[in-house]
Amino acid sequence: MTKYDLKTIYEWPISTRALVAGLICVLVYFFGNRIDISPLKMKLLNSQQQELNLKQQIELMLSQQVAIKNEISKFSQHQKMLIEWQNKLIKYPDLPELLNQILKIGSTNQLHFALFSPGAETKEDLYSKVPIKVVVVGGYHQLADFISQVANLPQLVAFGDFTVSKENKSDVLGVKLTEQANAQNQLTAEFILDIYYFAEKN
Repeated sequence: MTKYDLKTIYEWPISTRALVAGLICVLVYFFGNRIDISPLKMKLLNSQQQELNLKQQIELMLSQQVAIKNEISKFSQHQKMLIEWQNKLIKYPDLPELLNQILKIGSTNQLHFALFSPGAETKEDLYSKVPIKVVVVGGYHQLADFISQVANLPQLVAFGDFTVSKENKSDVLGVKLTEQANAQNQLTAEFILDIYYFAEKN
């Protein structure tokens, strides 16, 4: 077996020397390439991650832009609704007239009011609300017509806590009205009317 000594490499056959030289070149190229390219690969990965983050940010900004455009397109509609709502608010001096109008609608529909009592008003920035507790006796169609007519008033009046009962109680209606309601097979309706008006009283 031939011994190869690096000290006498010049005495090796040419093919062996060429093979060793080629192997050394390959090793130098491989390790040099790894040492040189590794930082570039890290930079490339960082760049790709930054690109992904930027794409996500751009997509988020685009979705936000679409949402803002949608809100802007709805602004005129909301403004129109606000104006319509404000036009339905009465002024404080007109409140007694509206209450009398509601009582007149009930009388026209042949309803009997056992209670029509304004409660404590609550104030907001631009408007106030006064709740009216109402207990009224009448037939089904009479009550339905009354509710429909009050709900369709140009002023802002809302119904709340509405109950209708066939049981007419004397402690609520009084003895005379209870006897009349039972004799005519009428119903008792209890509800709250919320009336909205401008907060300024003057």
